[in-house]
Order: sequence, then structure tokens, then C-alpha cells
Amino acid sequence: MRKLFSRTAVYLILIVLLSGAVRMARLLEVERYGTDVYLYFQMAENWAYHGAEYVYSYDTKIIPPLLPWVMAMGYNFGLTPEHTGLIIGIVLGSLMPLAAFWIVFNLFSTAKRQNEDVQAEAIPRNRAYALLAAFLVAVHPFLARISVSCLREILYLPFMVFAVAFAISAIHNKSLWKWCVFAVLAALANMTRREGILLIVIFFAWQAVEFVIDWKSFRKDIAYYVLASVLVSVVFLGLTLPVLYIMLRDTPSVWAPFGI
Repeated sequence: MRKLFSRTAVYLILIVLLSGAVRMARLLEVERYGTDVYLYFQMAENWAYHGAEYVYSYDTKIIPPLLPWVMAMGYNFGLTPEHTGLIIGIVLGSLMPLAAFWIVFNLFSTAKRQNEDVQAEAIPRNRAYALLAAFLVAVHPFLARISVSCLREILYLPFMVFAVAFAISAIHNKSLWKWCVFAVLAALANMTRREGILLIVIFFAWQAVEFVIDWKSFRKDIAYYVLASVLVSVVFLGLTLPVLYIMLRDTPSVWAPFGI
């Protein structure tokens, strides 16, 4: 078993390195960016030199704050918004195969094993499927292009994928701390694109489905579901509301955590 895990870990590391190499190669083909990207660059520059109140105007007030703010922070390290966006996009994009591996591994691990022979066969198969998923994410052309686009998706897609990975693992293991990480990632996704709020909607929809289709099991674990709901709500609101009421209070921004 230890040898199998070691081999799997080596393959996964190689896939992550391949993912980074694919994105670096894609970077060589970038000649120009879309119009939105230059708008983000300008917002980041204004944020860095003038503060948040100067960032938002009629054309930018609907844009969530995370990407311009992150790009603005790059000035503290001598980086331009473009360089900051590329570094973040390549690093986070290169790590996305880890989330794909974790998602598929947990999905195929939910089946109940009846005996030792099934268990001995299922674990390698689970890891093989998970490695295949990680490989496909690593070499997918669209994902590689997005990673070097400097668009909001360089943050949004990794946050969403890792949020799903933590959610599935939390369901599988009934882990409360993983729900907290899920809520952090959901808040970050929401501050990148408004659609990030759908993660919270899906979380409560999952609880509603569990309540309807398996009431007896839900009632047995009611304390777990209630505590998970409280933790997700507190963490999500604890991260997004200060941005809304403190960072963006004196700006024309119309971004809000619950807007789509």
C-alpha cells in the first residue's frame, strides 16, 4: 500500500509539473489581451496609487474587487498588474490538477466495499481514474489559455474547483473544518465573479435534498448539518461583508455578496 501511494504521489507531482509547463508554453503564444484585461490593469494601477475610492467609475462599478486588488498588491513587490496576473494564473492553474484528483478520488471512494478483495481492487482503480482526471485538467487547452489570460477566471476557476473538492471531501468524511475552507474559497470566488454565490446556494440545496430523500439519516446527524450551516454562513459573511462595508464603503461600487 505504501508503495502504491508513493507511486501515485510521484505521478501526481509529475502531472502538476506538466500542468505548469503547458501553461508556460501557452504564455509564449500570448500577443495581446482582451479589452477587459486592460481595464483590470488600469483599476489595479488606480488602486495602488490612489486607493479604492478612485478605482470605480461608471464602467467599473459592477466589477468584483478581488482581482484588481490582488493586481494592485503586486506593486508592493515591484510587479506590474500584468506580471502579477500571469504569476497567479500560472501557479493556481498548475495546481488545479490536484483538485481534480481529489474530486474524482473521493467520488469513487464513496462506494461501500464488501470485502478485502474488493477493497484491494478498488483503491488502485480510484487512484487511476483520479490521475487521469488530473492529467486531462493539466493539458486541457482552454484551461491553459485561461491561466495566462489575466482575466478574472485565473482566480475564479481554481477557487471554484478547490471549493468543490473540499465540499465533496467534507461530505465524504463529515468534516467541519473542510466546510470552513469551502466557505473561504466560496467567498473568494464570490469576490472574483458574482456567480461565486452559487456555491453557497448549492450548499444549502444539498442540505435540502438530504432532508427530503433521507430524513431519518438527516435527523440522526442534525447537529452536524446545523453546525456546518452555521460555520459556512459565518465564514462566508465574515469575509465578504467587511469588503462590502469597509473596503468599498466610500466607492461607487455596486458589488454585493448576494448579487448575481
